[in-house]
Amino acid sequence: MRREKMLQSVQAIEGQKRVTIRYANLALQKQARTVSFFKKPRRQFQRNIIDHLGDVLGIEKGRQKGEYYCWKERVDAMDWRLWCLYPYLDIKV
Repeated sequence: MRREKMLQSVQAIEGQKRVTIRYANLALQKQARTVSFFKKPRRQFQRNIIDHLGDVLGIEKGRQKGEYYCWKERVDAMDWRLWCLYPYLDIKV
């Protein structure tokens, strides 16, 4: 499937720069903002990203409470729209 191939290729990317999870959250909101279902508070998206994409994005917990970091290159390579909409599509992607 297209989604699994995308996630595998993203996970294979060698990360060089660490960014906060907020960067991934903003990328997700930017690509999915046209869908009304995804107009939720930032915290809900952040929890979904951490829970479902921890290995793919290389997410690690920071020193402070609620602080997480991930690889910028992997976030940039993600097709967030595909990842968000895949479970809700009636057609094969």
